[in-house]
Amino acid sequence: MPAPAPFSTPNAAAGPLSHHHQQQFLHQQQQQQLQQMVAAQQQQQPLPYPALYLYPLNDSFVPKHIALSHGQHVKIGRQTNAKTAPGERNGYFDSKVLSRQHAEVWEENGKIFIKDVKSSNGTFINGERLSSEAVESDPYELKSDDIVEFGIDIVGEDNKTIIHHKVAARVICVFTEQDAQVAARAEQHQAQQQYHQHQQAAAAAAGGPGGLSGQPVNGVGAGAPPSGFNFNGTQQRRPQIQQPSSLGGLGGMSGGIRQPGKTGLSFDVILSRLQGELQKSRETGAELNTLTGAMGEIHDTLGGGLVSLNFPLNFIRFIDLFDDTA
Repeated sequence: MPAPAPFSTPNAAAGPLSHHHQQQFLHQQQQQQLQQMVAAQQQQQPLPYPALYLYPLNDSFVPKHIALSHGQHVKIGRQTNAKTAPGERNGYFDSKVLSRQHAEVWEENGKIFIKDVKSSNGTFINGERLSSEAVESDPYELKSDDIVEFGIDIVGEDNKTIIHHKVAARVICVFTEQDAQVAARAEQHQAQQQYHQHQQAAAAAAGGPGGLSGQPVNGVGAGAPPSGFNFNGTQQRRPQIQQPSSLGGLGGMSGGIRQPGKTGLSFDVILSRLQGELQKSRETGAELNTLTGAMGEIHDTLGGGLVSLNFPLNFIRFIDLFDDTA
């Protein structure tokens, strides 16, 4: 007796079922990635110190652990070839707003310094630019919880959409093995927290415990990809500028906001933009006044009045054409 044919799912139910399986598959991939990150951090060899840790504020790169031993100067810059591919322990970034040689960092006498090396879009510490365009800056001491930004956001023609993001990071200065251990525990805690958040998000997407289907759980959207190492915390060195994340647990390693020795160009940029918007408003107002006058002339002409000597030529031609066909 031949075996019965396998049961086939009706086409009406195939779509939702397939979508559900896809969501499960994507979530499993995310879980595996997070588990691999946690395992890699647990097995990772201690990083030589002193070192500079950079944690992303806008998901533009993976966390960086840059060793600064033996007085070496580490270059910060844009990736240009395979040899300068971004990595955890180098200073290269895949970003179009950075110069090839953008900045340098080094350790000296128990302090970590940074300087801009004639970059085009600038290096900013706590919102202040270190030097003007194409001008090398003086060395500036970095401290834990400083906010460093390489380059600026490049917006599109609508002046709203960001086409190329700046590299924004929170600084952690590592001088001892204890500093490195504290940072490693914070990273591991963050990875585990993200892992649990995505578990809850998957349960919510499936309509199970933890929330309704399709709704975000704890700020994580259902089916959303891992957001990287965005460390959430309450203490920031620059409280007036809201950053999407910070490194929790290390706020005690730093003090208040510090200002670089040189005044940046941020105010000039804002002023120029305001002047540009003001000029646009004036031009728009002038165009509206011209249009209002032209419409008034049309109304007077159609009512039997005379054409003004200041009447636009294109409207005079239009009126002549109207009179010929009347």
